[in-house]
Amino acid sequence: MLSEKPDSTKYSKRLFLKSFLNEAFSIEGGVFRSLWILISKPGHLTETFFNSAKYKYIHPLRLYFVINLIFFFLAPILNTQQFQVMNLKLENMSKSSTLVTKIVEYESKNLEISEDVYYVLFNTNYKYNQPALIFFIIPLFALPVFIIQYSKKRKFIEHLYFSVNTVSFFLLLMFLIVGSFRVLSFLLGLLALSNEFIGIMLFTLIFVLLFIHLLLSFRKFYKSSWINSGIKSFILFITFFITLGLFSIFMTLYTMISLKLGY
Repeated sequence: MLSEKPDSTKYSKRLFLKSFLNEAFSIEGGVFRSLWILISKPGHLTETFFNSAKYKYIHPLRLYFVINLIFFFLAPILNTQQFQVMNLKLENMSKSSTLVTKIVEYESKNLEISEDVYYVLFNTNYKYNQPALIFFIIPLFALPVFIIQYSKKRKFIEHLYFSVNTVSFFLLLMFLIVGSFRVLSFLLGLLALSNEFIGIMLFTLIFVLLFIHLLLSFRKFYKSSWINSGIKSFILFITFFITLGLFSIFMTLYTMISLKLGY
């Protein structure tokens, strides 16, 4: 009996890379079109996902994972000492909080390592776990959306997908802003503007653009009036940053516990 000859194309590194890029970014599936719609037509992806018989964009969760991959892979490269996003460092927290300083002293003694080594271990573990665990922001933010829209009798899954696209836009916005800082710090540096001024300007831009996107998304998906959308969007805007704060606290505790247990 003749044995079948193995398919040599399956061993091709070029095909592997092509397949990886195809599956991750799904060019023919419309990832770039979906990214553009996410930016230019707030709320459209969420609305068409539920209300259109034929959804022609990539799945919201897949879009989120693509943006997550891009952001956490490239943001550390683009971050600078003057302008950083999603880059918490325990030593900076320790400088502003005596409680954190005492916790670091206690934990480093228990692990029988120096405080400097503990800082390095904490920062490394925090950065490693953040891309996966940031997913928990989605249900955390969906909860206040559900509460604020409770009278509309919408299903929680609808608020969950609204939250998915909001978090996706936030990560994409942060990535674009960090990249912009690299360019602007050079161009505006020619005009003798300080990096600190540019950083403040870009952080302000993050707040403004996120609120505008949230307002337009809310009005589009929930079919609310401008006044109703404005009030609720402002509440959700504040809630979103509270959610980010809670996530940072969770990540800090999770990382400390992981180090304590030796993970």
